Amino acid sequence: MCIRDRLNTHIGLALIISVLDLPMTIWFLTAALKGIPVSFEESAKLDGANMFQLFIYVIIPLLKASIFSISILVFIGAWNRFLLSQVLNQYEQYRTVVVGLTLYQTTHTIPFGVVAAAGMITVLPLMILVLLFQKNILGGIMEGGVKE
Repeated sequence: MCIRDRLNTHIGLALIISVLDLPMTIWFLTAALKGIPVSFEESAKLDGANMFQLFIYVIIPLLKASIFSISILVFIGAWNRFLLSQVLNQYEQYRTVVVGLTLYQTTHTIPFGVVAAAGMITVLPLMILVLLFQKNILGGIMEGGVKE
């Protein structure tokens, strides 16, 4: 099995999108980590916490909004990756929803009503996700943007 066939699956596409979004994720979470005061770490060590406990019980809860926020942003970016999905996935069973929207057009006609309805259905999960969690998204972005 060649590498092209391995990339031509949902898992292959997810791996490539994850690798492409990794720099933004690292940059965002690094900014959020720099915003955490050292006094939290010092007080946890004074209370007898080891590095694992410090990470699990202090750092992760403080980063929860940032982790949630970057997860939503990466999901939205992955959902909208048209060109990568179009190039890598050539079999119909592995096409993404966004690539599937292009299948409505034919050589001579484009049914604009059908394409618009399908586009709204495609965007609906993202709109619901953002509306439900907009407070957390904004909180995480604000938290990651603070410099000391």
